[in-house]
Amino acid sequence: MRSNAVARLQRGTQSATGEVFDHELYDTIVLATATTQHLLFVTGLGQGATPKTLELTNFEGSGVMPQGQRLRVNAVTAQYLGKKAGATADVDYLYDLLATTTVTIEIQGKQYIYRKPLARILGLPILKQFTPTAAGDNLLISSFGTGRGIDRLQIPITLAALSQFKVYVELWTAANTALDGDRIRIGLAGVMERLS
Repeated sequence: MRSNAVARLQRGTQSATGEVFDHELYDTIVLATATTQHLLFVTGLGQGATPKTLELTNFEGSGVMPQGQRLRVNAVTAQYLGKKAGATADVDYLYDLLATTTVTIEIQGKQYIYRKPLARILGLPILKQFTPTAAGDNLLISSFGTGRGIDRLQIPITLAALSQFKVYVELWTAANTALDGDRIRIGLAGVMERLS
């Protein structure tokens, strides 16, 4: 009995056969006026015509979970990263994009298992622009919500080793040229199990 308790206490995050740790896979798209559908987690780290760096992704596969890894996704995360300062009129373009863009996750051979508006993932339930009342008041944007960019899942999504999956970001309204070059990063956060 005591030896079982000691053995159980000696088990940790790492073992001779593998690790279990908190992890987030992420990938990034770059907005361009002509592109309304983006497929993430297809071009992995170090791959592509211009090899992707950790700034853009930490995924090492190509739409397939690597052998010896399993990720239990507990949350989908999103970030919007502007490339340059925008004009007042650009706020409407941004709000339109956030309100009409969806994020979808599919596992091969199945219907989608996750589909939500980007504004919802970002925690922005209300997007409205207000004109300033005082000259020089540059606070032109009002967005109410948590603003956390984390959508915690009620039921985790398990991406098993060698499973093929797709994550789409679909813009139902084409991005305005004022937003070209801006980036949207999507993350799949949860518990990673990895063999050593």
